[in-house]
Amino acid sequence: ENVELRKQNLNLTAMLEERNRIIENLEEQIQQIRQQQDVVEQFREKENQIRQKVSAMLEKLEKLESIV
Repeated sequence: ENVELRKQNLNLTAMLEERNRIIENLEEQIQQIRQQQDVVEQFREKENQIRQKVSAMLEKLEKLESIV
C-alpha cells in the first residue's frame, strides 16, 4: 500500500511538473502574441499616417490641376 501511494505521488508530481511546463509555454506564447499585436498596432498607425499624407497630397494636386 505504501509503495502504491509513492507511485501515485510520483505520478502526480510528474503530472504537475508537466502542467507547469505547459503553463509556462502558454505564458510565453501569450507574451509573443502581445508583442506581435503591438507591432501590428504600430503598423496600422503608420499606415493611417501614410494614408493621411497621400490624401493631403492628392488634394493639393487637385487644386493645382484646377488652376491649370
